[in-house]
Amino acid sequence: MRGKLKRTSWTVKRFNVNGPLLERWFLKTLIYLSVSGDWAIGLGSHKKGTPSQQLVRIAFGHEAFEPYEGLYIAGYPGENIDSMDRVSFAPMTEGDNLVVGRFNFRGYRFYLSLVPEKVENFEGSPLLYRNSNLRFMVQDRLSHIVRLRW
Repeated sequence: MRGKLKRTSWTVKRFNVNGPLLERWFLKTLIYLSVSGDWAIGLGSHKKGTPSQQLVRIAFGHEAFEPYEGLYIAGYPGENIDSMDRVSFAPMTEGDNLVVGRFNFRGYRFYLSLVPEKVENFEGSPLLYRNSNLRFMVQDRLSHIVRLRW
C-alpha cells in the first residue's frame, strides 16, 4: 500500500510477534501436512507418517524445542520480497526421517528444523534464528519493523 503513496513522511509501523506461537503454528502445519506420509516426523519417531511424542508435546506448548531446533528465517539484506497471499511447504528428509520443513509464507522463507544442530545458511541464504528484527523498506525508506521474540 505504501509503495503507491507519494514520497511523504509516514510513521514506521512496528509489530511484535510471539515467536513460540509462530513456531508452534509452523510445527502443527508441518505435522498436519506430513501425517500418514512416507517419513517418520522428527528423529524420535520410528513409524512412517507419525510425529515423535516430543514434537506433539512441543506443538501443544507442553515442552520447548532444544537449542537450535525450531524456526529459522532465510534472507539477506536488501532482498526483495513479493508478499503474495500464499503458503507452500516442502519436506526435507534424512534417511527415513523428515528433519526440516521448508515453508514459503507470503514470500518469506522459513525453515523449521527438527534436529538440534545450528545452521548458519541454507540454500545460499543466511539464516536468522529466533530473536530477530526484520526491517522493511518501501521507496528506499523504512516502513515496518517486525520483532520476533522468544
